[in-house]
Amino acid sequence: MSKSVIWTLQNPCPTPWIKKISEFDYNIQHHPLIQLQVNDNFPTLIHQEVKKYDTLIISSPFSAQKIASTLKDKFKIFAVGEKATEILKDAGHSIIRTAHNSEELVSYIKTNIDAKILHLCSKKSDVSLWPINVDALAFYAPIPNLNFNIDNFKISSKTIIVFGSPSGVDVWFKNDYKFQDATVATMGKTTAQRFTFYTERDIITPKSPTTNDLCQAIYNHITQLEYERTE
Repeated sequence: MSKSVIWTLQNPCPTPWIKKISEFDYNIQHHPLIQLQVNDNFPTLIHQEVKKYDTLIISSPFSAQKIASTLKDKFKIFAVGEKATEILKDAGHSIIRTAHNSEELVSYIKTNIDAKILHLCSKKSDVSLWPINVDALAFYAPIPNLNFNIDNFKISSKTIIVFGSPSGVDVWFKNDYKFQDATVATMGKTTAQRFTFYTERDIITPKSPTTNDLCQAIYNHITQLEYERTE
């Protein structure tokens, strides 16, 4: 029975981690469950809405990439995640603060910031958690990846299925895909909590919702399995 990691995030698993996990004879397969697509708000964002603010919240690498490649003006930015910060810094924007997750940033803004801020976000973002001085503009949304085909891989007790967002979890259950006896890993607590809408199961979840910490948690799990196997 082959050992595999089914990586359903939009971006692939980082190459250094593929090499480390492969040392245990795991086959890492990239099968994105969703793709991100800009909506009708995108032109508005570029030409009008964003110019009313000098401070933005960017909470995903996709949003950071779009801002970096589209906006000519430079902004002060609160970022969520190291990847988004890296993209925005490279584009010349000023990063005020980088948070590990949205909840951490919400707490900081409530305590320290009363100026108006614009959150450039996904249609699926929970805007209710932000304080009243944060406006939201949803300029993109997750949609199912029509190229995803569960018949392209076999799921067994030696499979680890990795989810990166609540939207991916929704797509999986909406299509009634089966886990068999596979192990599940998620990018963060928000994605893990999405499973409670559908089922109860043990989930590998890193302390911080970063790709590196997610891969480390998966690697630790595999290492423990290999140790138990050789005992």
